[in-house]
Amino acid sequence: MKPSILEIEDLVVEFHQGNKVVRAANHVSLTIRQGETVGIVGESGSGKSVLCRSILRLLPSPPSFVKSGRITFAGRDLLSLPETEMQEIRGADIAMVFQNPMNALNPVWPIGDQITEGERVHRGLGTRAARTRAVELLKRVGIPSPEMRVDEYPHQWSGGMVQRAVIAMAIAGGPKLILADEPTTALDVTIQDQILALLMDLQAATGTTLILVSHDMAVVAETCDRVAVMYAG
Repeated sequence: MKPSILEIEDLVVEFHQGNKVVRAANHVSLTIRQGETVGIVGESGSGKSVLCRSILRLLPSPPSFVKSGRITFAGRDLLSLPETEMQEIRGADIAMVFQNPMNALNPVWPIGDQITEGERVHRGLGTRAARTRAVELLKRVGIPSPEMRVDEYPHQWSGGMVQRAVIAMAIAGGPKLILADEPTTALDVTIQDQILALLMDLQAATGTTLILVSHDMAVVAETCDRVAVMYAG
């Protein structure tokens, strides 16, 4: 059995609004092993996205608060790390493919620049090297004519192409873990299959661990090694 890469222990996440408290993650425990694909399924509002964002500490506080629990990644407790160390982990060690591709990119910034932002920050890539890297990543995720497309903006691309760009951004830093939060929700069925096949091919090529969040059991049955079910947190 492969060693674990991520361990979530008794995680409780609450949202406070005035006197009202909503518990979005209610004593969640989950172990993810290196190289496997784990599906997290559940109805809308069950806490799937909150769980993923808690791993990367992307939830604004307030109104969200981690009341208790631990999230251990490669032996480090993510909840206790200073923000400077979390910034080094985001993108480089753990990456996320967000739910709505059109909202995941900045509409006034060229796609190529957005794809390589993390590598410019983490690895100090210069402008020319970053552009070359962006073309390489777009080619890897199946974007036609990447040399021309790299300077275009999100509104010039279809939803499926933008999702491919978001995946290119996620794999740019060679992360050990990718959190894919319903990556095919906004896409039609044909494009959904292409995006899922792309994620599986990339995982097979790199050995990356993948958490696939979905409310579609058919997708999970086709792609995942194990499944965890969330209900009411």
